[in-house]
Amino acid sequence: MTVLLARALEPISFGHFAVFRTAITLLGLASSFGLGIVSLRLLAEANSVTENSARLTKTILLQVALLAAIASLTVCCIIVLATPWAAQCLFARPGTFVLAFAVIVASLGMGWLQIVTDAARGLNYPGLSALFGGIRGTPFASLFLFIVLYAMPGWIDGDWVKVAWAYSVGLMLSAIITLLGLTIVVNGSRPLGQQTLPSEVIPSEYSLCTLFAISWPLAISGALMFLTTQGDFFLTAWFPSETDRYAYIAARRWTLLVAMPLAALNLTAGGLIGGATDNAQKRALESFLRAGTTAIGFPALIVSLAAIISPSFVLQLLFGPGYEAASAMLPILVVGQVFVVVTGPCGLVLSLTGHERISLQLAALGFAVLVFVGPWMALNHGAIGLAWLVTFSAAAISVVTWFQCWRLTGLNTSLEPSLAIRPSEFLARLHLSRNSV
Repeated sequence: MTVLLARALEPISFGHFAVFRTAITLLGLASSFGLGIVSLRLLAEANSVTENSARLTKTILLQVALLAAIASLTVCCIIVLATPWAAQCLFARPGTFVLAFAVIVASLGMGWLQIVTDAARGLNYPGLSALFGGIRGTPFASLFLFIVLYAMPGWIDGDWVKVAWAYSVGLMLSAIITLLGLTIVVNGSRPLGQQTLPSEVIPSEYSLCTLFAISWPLAISGALMFLTTQGDFFLTAWFPSETDRYAYIAARRWTLLVAMPLAALNLTAGGLIGGATDNAQKRALESFLRAGTTAIGFPALIVSLAAIISPSFVLQLLFGPGYEAASAMLPILVVGQVFVVVTGPCGLVLSLTGHERISLQLAALGFAVLVFVGPWMALNHGAIGLAWLVTFSAAAISVVTWFQCWRLTGLNTSLEPSLAIRPSEFLARLHLSRNSV
């Protein structure tokens, strides 16, 4: 989607849409309130229980849905109240009801899509989850947008707000279809005589208060980590030059493509991490995670080296003409993404093994750097200064998160270079199944 939109839109419109997508992803995280990971964790546990497994599953899903509805309503109110200020700050345009409603639709679609796809993985339906994507994937929404762009090119006419509306509708449709699919497969495979446990016998670990206690650190750490990794998009409003702003956004979007395979690895590994309890299972899980990181790490290193050597060429290759100004920032920004990729899914491991508060602390540290140093760097040193700050922050947080993951869980998630000369072992590790873990 990023590549095609970069070619379909003017650089300024592409920059506006990139900021829009960053904003709705953040608001989607707020709408989901960490309940995607909570669903994955609790449903995986309930799925392994033979007695009352079906009724426990229904109870968890209903409790998660209720808490998510409360979070979504809160986010909608915040969007309506903040629209006049946010639209002017982020898009240099007056806040309108049309734009606010598009943000609401997209944010709710993004948030509920994350919850439902994570729940599908917790119930051992990874195919359903992969088909519609998680918070970073959204393949159905992207396909819907491409169909609209192809069918009505004159209607779009370079207007990023119309593109945003098409993407928002795609996100909401994706969330609804995935929810219906999950409901059908759960009801079909887990017939019940009673939809949920009576309220007086709901286990305390599945109560709203317990779910809230688990989810709020995940919600805050997820939002802060996202702001740490992509919140610099909002800081571009401080740049003295408008050209620098959209050039920086283009370079940043390019570097984020390097880390996209890591999101796919997170989706794959999420269902395996919670099931690893004893030492043998943890060693098998570590073997798989390191092989997965290696599989995505080596291509990332090659692509990043090309971006450092010839930034103008790789920008034009993917985004087309008009993005030459981004070549000054690309070599700097890509270094930070390399650290994010080669340290692997260490943050996910911490979140799924009861160490979510460690993730919260690290995310808060990275966010504090952006908040207190970012505006000054952007205002006084422009795009280059912010690029160096973002790269240093991303590299430092990734290394510290990886170290904490290794120290607290005993799982090393980093790239393993020696697998490059052992292809048979490398392929064997990638075939690790959930039953093996």
